[in-house]
Amino acid sequence: MPEKTHRNLCHHIHSSLTVDWSGDGWRVQPCCFTPDVATKIDTSDRDWYSKLWPTLRQDNLADRPLDVSTCGACIKDEIVGKRSPRIGSLDKWGVSPPMGATGPRELEVQIHNTCNNACMICGPVSSSLWKRYADRQAGTTRSRLCTRDDLRDLISNLDLGQLKQIKLLGGEPLLTDGHHHMVELVRDKGVDLSGLTLWYNTNGSRRVDKQTLDLWDRCRQVFVYFSLDDTGDAFNYQRFPGDWQTVTENMRWFRDNTGHNVILRLERTVGLLNAHRLWGLEDWRRREFAENAHGYHTEINTHMAHGLFSLDNISGRHLEFLLADQQNLELLGRIYPVDTLRGNDDGRVLEMVRRQDQLRGVDICDYFPEFPSLYD
Repeated sequence: MPEKTHRNLCHHIHSSLTVDWSGDGWRVQPCCFTPDVATKIDTSDRDWYSKLWPTLRQDNLADRPLDVSTCGACIKDEIVGKRSPRIGSLDKWGVSPPMGATGPRELEVQIHNTCNNACMICGPVSSSLWKRYADRQAGTTRSRLCTRDDLRDLISNLDLGQLKQIKLLGGEPLLTDGHHHMVELVRDKGVDLSGLTLWYNTNGSRRVDKQTLDLWDRCRQVFVYFSLDDTGDAFNYQRFPGDWQTVTENMRWFRDNTGHNVILRLERTVGLLNAHRLWGLEDWRRREFAENAHGYHTEINTHMAHGLFSLDNISGRHLEFLLADQQNLELLGRIYPVDTLRGNDDGRVLEMVRRQDQLRGVDICDYFPEFPSLYD
């Protein structure tokens, strides 16, 4: 009898956890694109992992179609032919459904939202600095920072026997010792670091100390993704108040001072603020950062912006502006189905930019002078 095909299988539902410190406890979800499934957990319960999302897991094993309210991000990507995180999970873990998983193979941990950047595409939930610029009625604070004991509580009743990867996110994960504590705690619980892959997303404003470098040397691999959406003044604006010169100097330090198992990559988010400037970062990478010190190619990992600066909200005039640059359009077409774009004249885009420019003392016209005319 032929094996049943699971066309809707997603390993994140069964074998991954996105973990977020909420200020008074831990909340978990299958992946970072399923915020409506966020579940507060009782870490003292020995079986809390196996009790997560029974209906969601059972429906997925039964190959029922994914619910758009839960998995809309992947559904939308796949409709237009993009490689979704769900497809990525199949490439990584195979097409056979996991049976009887008692613990995660992958942990994505947002230890805190402490951050020294207030990126335009971000918000106060993921950046402590952002609350200076957020509307006052928005909930922007967390009552308490995560401690080493909180991290220990998280993993105390979690089976880590199958754990292969930890993604460490922020805020900016290198601003505190939380990332270091997390790796030490899983090691102390018996995880063999030589089989463990670490994954950092950093804004490039901080270096790491020798203690961290020594810990990285013991791991199978360490991926350090620098969040760069643009170069020069455009980077400074989009990743406010980041400084391009400081970030590039720190990147060179990582390139020249990390071991052979540390892979440096660029993480680019493409949206309304930079979709017309993709070649600039590509050219800078080729000229200045093509390889690390051990000869590894520096890749650019690209994903699309969500929320207000998503290309879903591109104006008709901005779309015409994009279509007029064939060289840039060709590159955009490699990462996004440009033929599906439709003009959407949403006045909130320019309203947001103008309000934030005033609060931050910056001006989008310094690098994108056409922007107001495209949305006014």
